[in-house]
Amino acid sequence: MLSVRDGERGLLRLAPYAALLAVSLTAACLQMRLGDSEAGLVLEDLVTGDSRLRKAAPEPVVRSLRFGSTGEGLRGDLYLPVLGVRAAMVLVPGLAAAGNNDPRLVALARTLARVGFLVLIPEIPGFRAYRVSIEDVE
Repeated sequence: MLSVRDGERGLLRLAPYAALLAVSLTAACLQMRLGDSEAGLVLEDLVTGDSRLRKAAPEPVVRSLRFGSTGEGLRGDLYLPVLGVRAAMVLVPGLAAAGNNDPRLVALARTLARVGFLVLIPEIPGFRAYRVSIEDVE
């Protein structure tokens, strides 16, 4: 028959292993900081002039292009990652006179392309004029 003392002895035998596990997990957590993660590198690239990401990843290739099914066609800029595409996204410019050439938007597109995103920024003429219409959406 098991007694309470047997259970206590079992726990005492496990204590060194539990302590070792706790120390190992703490050390692992201390080693991983946001600054060393991909998200940290992206944030650093957006706010500093000379980031580790810019040193490690080549500048993306930027292509102006026409696309769409209408006769007029739409225009935009495509940011191509040099080290391969992991995902794709469309960044829509806000209401700004610079439109798809807004320096903040261009910096974001370049950073995302450095980490593997294929980024398309469409040119939306109405947005440059601080005007939103149904034609801009279609």
